[in-house]
Amino acid sequence: MKYSSTIEIEGDIDHLHQCLLAEDASPKADRSTCNMKKTKNHLIFTITATDAVALRASANSIMKLLSVYEKAEKIQ
Repeated sequence: MKYSSTIEIEGDIDHLHQCLLAEDASPKADRSTCNMKKTKNHLIFTITATDAVALRASANSIMKLLSVYEKAEKIQ
């Protein structure tokens, strides 16, 4: 089976996109891949995985990065 998921973030995403570029350049895993695409007002993550556990792990990684970004923005 093949699984896929999309996470879409709306708003002023320029700074977030810059912060996550290094993560997007990381080596791809055997069981899942994640692509990031920036449009004018959206940042779109597309995850594809060979199994549900790998899909969940990739989604959790993205959500953790977003959580850290939100907390850092509140500090400023």
